[in-house]
Amino acid sequence: MKRPAHIPGAVLPTVMVVSTLLALTVLAVISLWEADFLYFSRHNYKTMVRTHIASGFTLYAEYPDEVMSGLDGDSMFVLYDSIPHSRIGISRTPHGLYEKVTIASHDGRDSVSKILGLHTLCPDDFVLYCPDHGSSVTLAGKTHLKGCVCIPEIGIVYGQIGADFFRGDEIPPAMMTPSENELPSPSAEALAIVEGLMALATEEIEIDDMTELSDTVIVARKVRIAEGFSGSVQIFASDSITVAANVTLDYPSGLYSEKHVTLGEGSTVNGYVIVAPLDSDETDVMQAGYVQSRKGRVRGLVYVDGMAQIQGIVSGVAMLSRPVYYSPSGYYENMFYDLTILENTRMAWPLWLEESGARRKEIKWLD
Repeated sequence: MKRPAHIPGAVLPTVMVVSTLLALTVLAVISLWEADFLYFSRHNYKTMVRTHIASGFTLYAEYPDEVMSGLDGDSMFVLYDSIPHSRIGISRTPHGLYEKVTIASHDGRDSVSKILGLHTLCPDDFVLYCPDHGSSVTLAGKTHLKGCVCIPEIGIVYGQIGADFFRGDEIPPAMMTPSENELPSPSAEALAIVEGLMALATEEIEIDDMTELSDTVIVARKVRIAEGFSGSVQIFASDSITVAANVTLDYPSGLYSEKHVTLGEGSTVNGYVIVAPLDSDETDVMQAGYVQSRKGRVRGLVYVDGMAQIQGIVSGVAMLSRPVYYSPSGYYENMFYDLTILENTRMAWPLWLEESGARRKEIKWLD
């Protein structure tokens, strides 16, 4: 009879250590697989949420009124009836004369806010609108109007100021459309927003060049922006806004005053300039409501219900009730001198006119 083989006692701990290491390795592999699976699931979930939010903005931009009317009692909108998690929350609030729209996921954990404007300013496509008061519009100096114009039926005169004759390109008759006897009207919603803001007006504010402002709304009786300032701001003034030289108001910015706006040399407004009294009885018929310097620039809308002396460049649309030019030798009514107006299809327009379309256009994301 053979005796059993002798197994050294030191082998047993070694086997236990190796077995433990193997078990730990298997557990680690399983943990990594589960972590990867959870990460993959979470990534897919975040992608789905972002897709639903992006779809919500796309749908809202095309059909804002239909989307807002389709919200349930919890301000939620269902994108797809067959996908429970496709419910999104939508809210909008005025942001000056633009609007802030926030869309959140069904559980409220993820949200995105954007500033939106109008895709089109009005149904008609033009760069200049002057109401028909029975007199012609005169162009003099280096004046260029690049696009369709809505002007009095009597038409355009190519004139002069002193010895400075018209030096631009004549406008083809096909690019001229007769205007009505009034400017296009602001919407009731826009007027309500402005009236609500004016109720919050302080006395006077001065913005110096060291002030940092981004997507800010300021309301006061008088506002002065010092030379060299740069930032994005919408200003609403019941009396006047004075923009000094070399100021840059980044997109989306805007200036609204009931009485007067001055845009200094080398200054740029990216957004809108609107001068429109809430009470028509307060209009000063002898004072220019808007003065834009020879080197001033506006990219967007210029709307002046009153007298306006505009030089420099407008890249967008100018709607002017009474264009004028004050020269050392005299005062010229219905006159444009050294002005360039260019078409601009890249802007998102402020929510101002009654005849504006409903479609929205994204301006920027908010943090």
